[in-house]
Amino acid sequence: MNETWAKQVENFKRAAATLEQEFVARKQTLFAKLAELMGVAAAPATPAKRKPGRPPKGAAPIAKPAAAARPGRKARGETTLPDRIVKVLRGAKRPMNAREILAGLQKVGWQTTSAEPQLMVYKTLHRIEKTGAVVKADRGKFVAPK
Repeated sequence: MNETWAKQVENFKRAAATLEQEFVARKQTLFAKLAELMGVAAAPATPAKRKPGRPPKGAAPIAKPAAAARPGRKARGETTLPDRIVKVLRGAKRPMNAREILAGLQKVGWQTTSAEPQLMVYKTLHRIEKTGAVVKADRGKFVAPK
Protein backbone atom coordinates (compact mmCIF):
# COMPACT_ATOMS: atom_id res chain seq x y z
CA MET A 1 0.00 0.00 0.00
CA ASN A 2 2.79 2.45 0.95
CA GLU A 3 4.66 1.63 -2.26
CA THR A 4 1.71 2.64 -4.42
CA TRP A 5 1.44 5.93 -2.51
CA ALA A 6 5.14 6.56 -2.90
CA LYS A 7 4.90 5.90 -6.67
CA GLN A 8 1.95 8.28 -6.98
CA VAL A 9 3.83 10.99 -5.06
CA GLU A 10 6.85 10.57 -7.35
CA ASN A 11 4.59 10.78 -10.42
CA PHE A 12 3.01 13.97 -9.08
CA LYS A 13 6.43 15.51 -8.40
CA ARG A 14 7.59 14.73 -11.96
CA ALA A 15 4.38 16.15 -13.40
CA ALA A 16 4.76 19.33 -11.30
CA ALA A 17 8.37 19.79 -12.46
CA THR A 18 7.32 19.36 -16.08
CA LEU A 19 4.49 21.87 -15.69
CA GLU A 20 6.83 24.36 -14.06
CA GLN A 21 9.30 24.09 -16.94
CA GLU A 22 6.48 24.59 -19.45
CA PHE A 23 5.27 27.63 -17.51
CA VAL A 24 8.72 29.25 -17.51
CA ALA A 25 9.13 28.61 -21.25
CA ARG A 26 5.71 30.10 -22.07
CA LYS A 27 6.39 33.09 -19.82
CA GLN A 28 9.65 33.84 -21.64
CA THR A 29 7.90 33.49 -24.99
CA LEU A 30 5.17 35.92 -23.92
CA PHE A 31 7.72 38.46 -22.68
CA ALA A 32 9.58 38.22 -25.96
CA LYS A 33 6.36 38.77 -27.95
CA LEU A 34 5.39 41.68 -25.72
CA ALA A 35 8.80 43.29 -26.17
CA GLU A 36 8.52 42.80 -29.94
CA LEU A 37 5.11 44.47 -29.97
CA MET A 38 6.33 47.39 -27.87
CA GLY A 39 9.52 47.73 -29.92
CA VAL A 40 11.97 47.35 -27.06
CA ALA A 41 14.58 44.79 -26.13
CA ALA A 42 13.38 41.59 -24.54
CA ALA A 43 12.13 42.23 -21.04
CA PRO A 44 13.68 40.26 -18.19
CA ALA A 45 11.61 37.45 -16.74
CA THR A 46 11.70 39.09 -13.29
CA PRO A 47 12.38 42.74 -12.46
CA ALA A 48 15.62 43.48 -10.63
CA LYS A 49 15.12 44.35 -6.97
CA ARG A 50 16.86 47.36 -5.52
CA LYS A 51 18.77 46.73 -2.33
CA PRO A 52 17.72 48.83 0.66
CA GLY A 53 20.03 51.50 1.96
CA ARG A 54 21.67 54.65 0.67
CA PRO A 55 21.35 55.57 -2.99
CA PRO A 56 24.57 55.22 -4.99
CA LYS A 57 26.93 58.19 -5.22
CA GLY A 58 26.02 60.60 -7.98
CA ALA A 59 22.36 59.55 -7.99
CA ALA A 60 19.80 62.33 -8.08
CA PRO A 61 18.46 63.16 -4.62
CA ILE A 62 14.92 62.09 -3.89
CA ALA A 63 12.63 65.10 -3.80
CA LYS A 64 10.64 65.47 -0.60
CA PRO A 65 7.13 66.89 -0.72
CA ALA A 66 6.75 70.48 0.43
CA ALA A 67 6.25 70.73 4.17
CA ALA A 68 2.72 71.77 5.00
CA ALA A 69 1.82 73.65 8.13
CA ARG A 70 1.41 71.21 10.97
CA PRO A 71 -2.11 70.98 12.35
CA GLY A 72 -2.60 72.45 15.78
CA ARG A 73 0.00 75.18 15.33
CA LYS A 74 -1.07 78.78 15.73
CA ALA A 75 -1.08 81.18 12.84
CA ARG A 76 0.67 84.53 13.13
CA GLY A 77 -1.30 86.95 15.25
CA GLU A 78 -3.41 84.20 16.82
CA THR A 79 -3.26 83.85 20.59
CA THR A 80 -1.90 80.67 22.16
CA LEU A 81 -3.81 78.31 24.44
CA PRO A 82 -1.99 79.52 27.58
CA ASP A 83 -2.84 83.14 26.69
CA ARG A 84 -6.49 82.23 26.17
CA ILE A 85 -6.62 80.30 29.46
CA VAL A 86 -5.27 83.32 31.35
CA LYS A 87 -7.81 85.56 29.60
CA VAL A 88 -10.69 83.23 30.61
CA LEU A 89 -9.43 83.12 34.21
CA ARG A 90 -9.13 86.92 34.37
CA GLY A 91 -12.76 87.23 33.28
CA ALA A 92 -13.92 84.74 35.92
CA LYS A 93 -15.27 85.83 39.29
CA ARG A 94 -14.08 82.71 41.10
CA PRO A 95 -11.42 79.99 40.81
CA MET A 96 -12.11 77.55 37.96
CA ASN A 97 -11.23 73.92 37.26
CA ALA A 98 -10.16 72.51 33.87
CA ARG A 99 -13.72 71.60 32.81
CA GLU A 100 -15.01 75.12 33.52
CA ILE A 101 -12.03 76.68 31.74
CA LEU A 102 -12.66 74.44 28.72
CA ALA A 103 -16.30 75.59 28.64
CA GLY A 104 -15.11 79.23 28.79
CA LEU A 105 -12.62 78.62 25.99
CA GLN A 106 -15.31 77.07 23.81
CA LYS A 107 -17.59 80.07 24.49
CA VAL A 108 -14.99 82.43 23.04
CA GLY A 109 -14.60 80.21 19.96
CA TRP A 110 -11.56 78.06 20.75
CA GLN A 111 -11.55 74.77 18.84
CA THR A 112 -9.28 71.74 18.84
CA THR A 113 -9.00 68.41 17.08
CA SER A 114 -7.84 66.73 20.27
CA ALA A 115 -9.74 63.67 21.42
CA GLU A 116 -9.34 64.86 25.02
CA PRO A 117 -9.49 68.67 25.13
CA GLN A 118 -10.05 68.78 28.90
CA LEU A 119 -6.84 66.86 29.47
CA MET A 120 -5.00 69.26 27.16
CA VAL A 121 -6.32 72.25 29.14
CA TYR A 122 -5.38 70.55 32.43
CA LYS A 123 -1.81 69.85 31.30
CA THR A 124 -1.45 73.39 29.95
CA LEU A 125 -2.68 74.76 33.29
CA HIS A 126 0.01 72.87 35.16
CA ARG A 127 2.68 73.92 32.67
CA ILE A 128 1.83 77.61 32.91
CA GLU A 129 1.44 77.37 36.67
CA LYS A 130 5.20 76.76 36.81
CA THR A 131 5.81 80.02 34.92
CA GLY A 132 3.54 81.98 37.28
CA ALA A 133 0.90 82.86 34.69
CA VAL A 134 -1.76 81.13 36.82
CA VAL A 135 -1.92 80.33 40.50
CA LYS A 136 -3.49 77.29 42.15
CA ALA A 137 -6.23 78.49 44.48
CA ASP A 138 -7.48 75.14 45.70
CA ARG A 139 -7.29 71.50 44.72
CA GLY A 140 -7.89 71.50 40.95
CA LYS A 141 -8.90 75.20 40.92
CA PHE A 142 -6.89 77.96 39.31
CA VAL A 143 -6.97 81.78 39.21
CA ALA A 144 -5.05 84.40 37.27
CA PRO A 145 -2.68 86.43 39.44
CA LYS A 146 -3.52 90.09 39.87
